[in-house]
Amino acid sequence: MITLSATQIDTFLRCPLQHKFKYQDKLEPPAISPALALGSAVHSCIKFHWKKLQSGQRLSSDVLVQAFDEDFERACSVPIKENGKTEEELRTQGQELIRAYAAYLDEVGEQDPPLAVEEKFEVPIVDLSTGEKLDDVMLIGFLDRIDATGCPVEVKTARSAWSQWDADTQLQMSLYAYAIAYQRQHDSVDGVFEVVVKNKKPRVDVLRTKRSERDFSQMFRITQNVVRAIDAGIHYQNRGFHCPMCDFVRECRSW
Repeated sequence: MITLSATQIDTFLRCPLQHKFKYQDKLEPPAISPALALGSAVHSCIKFHWKKLQSGQRLSSDVLVQAFDEDFERACSVPIKENGKTEEELRTQGQELIRAYAAYLDEVGEQDPPLAVEEKFEVPIVDLSTGEKLDDVMLIGFLDRIDATGCPVEVKTARSAWSQWDADTQLQMSLYAYAIAYQRQHDSVDGVFEVVVKNKKPRVDVLRTKRSERDFSQMFRITQNVVRAIDAGIHYQNRGFHCPMCDFVRECRSW
């Protein structure tokens, strides 16, 4: 049985060779990117807020910043690549992002607790319009949260604002919405992105999107071809803007 996550599929589509190094060769990178360390700490802090809200606690921005500091310390327990910013500068940037998210929560006002936070799922991969199934393949992952209306909500940190096209074409949301559609036997699923934009003055943009049976069929075909390529041992470099952020630059150069 093969298990695939949205991250694994995205990694293969971005660069099949990176996928090989990470998921097949299981190489440990010598250092992680600053963006990954920062994003991981921000995500952990935001999930902490929503888990507390599930138990009836609303946290202040100061408490959230303190929680971020603890998450950031854990994220920095492994080596981080040099990118011109000191650890303290990264910490300050993260604190600003968390304060921006806290301000967004204040602006939205009282919200009902989410139905789930960091919910694990494991579902077969089926074309919902035809019934075709990928044999011996399971889609696995964790949903950031499911809000009180049943919508999946994904939090992203980004260097620039997203467009509606970005939200409507993001494969990860298609995969996550599919998991919900499969479990609940729905034809379509609404989703939400909360994009924490790392501007000079950080802000949170909310983009609503929808995935329908047509999107699920396209997701099925993409995943089917990824599985076929992996089975066939197809790996190649796909050079682009993502290369400087890759954890396997040294291995790629000597490949």
